[in-house]
Amino acid sequence: MGGDGLVVPQFATATALGVLAMAVLNPTPLSSIEGGQWALLLALGVLATAIPFTSFIIAAQVNSAARLGVAGYLVPVIAVTLAVIFLGEDLTPPVVVGAFLIISGVILTERSSRHVPVPGVDIAE
Repeated sequence: MGGDGLVVPQFATATALGVLAMAVLNPTPLSSIEGGQWALLLALGVLATAIPFTSFIIAAQVNSAARLGVAGYLVPVIAVTLAVIFLGEDLTPPVVVGAFLIISGVILTERSSRHVPVPGVDIAE
């Protein structure tokens, strides 16, 4: 069983345990949670957790750990960009300089290393 075969059972179990924990630990009855709130919880679980982790596990099967690690450095830049777009956060000069340094580091690291694919795995460069 590959890594992606573990994702669905892992997230299904975590969801079931989370709902059970909510029922036991949360003093608010589950019936009082509105439909829109359930939709947001579902979106948070699927869009912000299950899809990114599943994508990462699949990417780990065709890329080296070093390459995936470098991609992880882009997370703060993406988070700041989304905060500016959706939350109206101010883009200050230190944040811009930090983003530039992070992106430059990722580009330099990627250019200096060659990706050697695993034999038998077709990937696009």
